[in-house]
Amino acid sequence: MRTLPFTFLGEDDFLAAMEGPCRAWREANVRHGYFESFDGARIHYYHALPPAPKACITIVPGFCEFYGKYHELTWYFYQAGYGFYFIENRGHGYSARETEEMDVVHIDSIMTYAKDLKEFLDKVVCPDSKDLKKILWAHSMGGGISTLFLEHYPDYFDAAILNAPMLKIKGLKTPEEVKELRQQMEEDHSEKALAAGQKHFSAEPDFEGSSAQSKVRFDYVFAQRLADCHYQTKGGSLNWCVACCESHDMIMENAAKVKGPLVINTAGLDHLIDAEGYREFAERATCHPVIRNYETSKHELISAEEETRKAYLTTLFETLEQFSS
Repeated sequence: MRTLPFTFLGEDDFLAAMEGPCRAWREANVRHGYFESFDGARIHYYHALPPAPKACITIVPGFCEFYGKYHELTWYFYQAGYGFYFIENRGHGYSARETEEMDVVHIDSIMTYAKDLKEFLDKVVCPDSKDLKKILWAHSMGGGISTLFLEHYPDYFDAAILNAPMLKIKGLKTPEEVKELRQQMEEDHSEKALAAGQKHFSAEPDFEGSSAQSKVRFDYVFAQRLADCHYQTKGGSLNWCVACCESHDMIMENAAKVKGPLVINTAGLDHLIDAEGYREFAERATCHPVIRNYETSKHELISAEEETRKAYLTTLFETLEQFSS
């Protein structure tokens, strides 16, 4: 691997970098905009292209995430010579919302997110990046969205990297339970209500209960949540939870349609995603995905403890170099 023109930040130097040189970079180079999706919804995005980019990376974030969580990673991408395009998923950040409650995420089907991603590529990413190689990087729910996208639209990306992707959530409901929930929603029109076990946003931070192991990174993101109600998404609606359960079968039924190369990074201490989903997908996929497990990480690899986080990032940039050469 070629020497990177930067060093990965630790705990002590993170905040000063975010508030200093990273902020200056964002103000000078990162742009944002909106596009109209297939049903007229306005979806918000961010992007930046360095001079003579090696490739462009489309980023699909996870549940309740927004661009502020990815300042550090996209800064690394740019400095290493990669352009990026970051979509704020429907119901998140400044994208169109399906419910009046700002902290509740609602969706009819995970495929709706995948269709939004297709519109993003057709209307923004592909026209702007032209002949550049296109790499997909996705996390958690974004990984589930991206897997469905790769199954239905397999020719958009040259390679994909999925991080703790939502292939099978823990506590997955049975088809019978899903059917009962759907009947309940039809009877009492509760599809947009906060699902059991989900929570509204609280101004009290809960680092210990979070998916992060880097407190300074957790605090950086939480401060942005406190400052802007658009970033206070916290719980899923009843239909969002049902849609997540239904997405498991949708993903597995079409796993053989995914083209490679594909890397799946998993977290050994993940309390949200069932590792059985990775094994099931790998058995069904014909693209022979590479699965890398980071045993000491919780769900968020980019916010893992320092040794694991830097190991993940080192391997990530080695992989990007292979994919873009």
